[in-house]
Amino acid sequence: CLYSWFFGDLSSDECQFFLSDEPSGSYLIRFSSQVNNLTLSVLFDNVIQHHRLEVRIFLRIFSSILTLLTSDYWMVEYI
Repeated sequence: CLYSWFFGDLSSDECQFFLSDEPSGSYLIRFSSQVNNLTLSVLFDNVIQHHRLEVRIFLRIFSSILTLLTSDYWMVEYI
């Protein structure tokens, strides 16, 4: 997989298996059971919460973050 946080076609039970031994704040993104959606699964204080994300909104946010991180401005400010 290109991104370590994207697990693709993963059930809720499988998600529980992957996140159960991770530190609080760990997360993964997987395909949702609903068409055109993804699910963000987050482990916090030993509880896994699942949040549905609309693909078009997720892609817009992800694209903006990538643009920011790869911009010359960010590199100059970061250094």
